[in-house]
Amino acid sequence: MGAYLLLVVSILLVVVSGVFLYLSLKKQRILKQLYQTRMHIASDLHDEIGATLSSISFYSEACLLSLQQNNLQTTNELLNKIGDTSRETIDSMSDIVWVAHPKNDESEKLFQRLSNFGYEIFGHMATNFYFYTDPSIANLVLPISIRKNLYLICKEALNNTAKYAKANNVELLIKKENKHIVVVVKDDGVGFDNINTSDGNGLLNMKVRAQQMSAKFSLLSTPQKGTSINMRIPLSP
Repeated sequence: MGAYLLLVVSILLVVVSGVFLYLSLKKQRILKQLYQTRMHIASDLHDEIGATLSSISFYSEACLLSLQQNNLQTTNELLNKIGDTSRETIDSMSDIVWVAHPKNDESEKLFQRLSNFGYEIFGHMATNFYFYTDPSIANLVLPISIRKNLYLICKEALNNTAKYAKANNVELLIKKENKHIVVVVKDDGVGFDNINTSDGNGLLNMKVRAQQMSAKFSLLSTPQKGTSINMRIPLSP
């Protein structure tokens, strides 16, 4: 009887130790993810503010010089650039703060923000915008790193499409396939030769953000046939 009791106690100790070890490792993993995310957000804010201040400083000095030369047209153009740069930075920082807020954890809110952005940017153009999401992931709580990078990649892609594609139709599709989120942004615009075209800052930023999510990223574009951006984002088990 004593040996049986000792065996039961030993098994319980092993089980309890295993549970504590599992919880400890899980906590360490969560803390590591939070630390990495905070570092990414801090880096984004630092880069955004640093680039903005540098631009404003450059434009301000050029503005003073043009004033001294009594060149009012150039002065006005530089002041407009300062205003545009400031507004773009405020917008970017607002996005970063929005995705970091806990109240926006559910993916449905992220999709709604993307939908609003798409309809707003294409609403002033002769372009039809279509937004599709998988209802099964409406209440999915995404890690902050995925929310941030997914949103900024989609926004960058839609911005580029609005500026350069001259498309009649633009589609944004977000769905779940197995343990991945699949994102597709495509248009029927003018396209470009992506084989012989080097990555611009926008495309490079999207690739870097995809890497931060361990996502597969691809871009296919054909002159006069449009562009398609595809991304597969792995979800944690």
